[in-house]
Amino acid sequence: MIGRVWSTSKDEKLRQTKLLLVQPLDFYLKDRGQPFIAAESVDAGAGEVVILARGREATFPFGLEPAAPPVDKCCVAVVDDVYYDESA
Repeated sequence: MIGRVWSTSKDEKLRQTKLLLVQPLDFYLKDRGQPFIAAESVDAGAGEVVILARGREATFPFGLEPAAPPVDKCCVAVVDDVYYDESA
């Protein structure tokens, strides 16, 4: 997570939803691809590595339809540590 997004005009269902600017990473925690905006459900802070849900599953942390906000990416966990074994 590299930043927050502020929007004064948005869908009513997004009023209480924080929006984050997320930079995709590879297994070595190096930047990969272009940053994008995702909804936030875990109180992530700048510089933290997060796990995302995409598609319809991105709405699950907010409840079922019709209360769920119109999002297609959502931060659902903060990563504490990453261990990657290339030989596995």
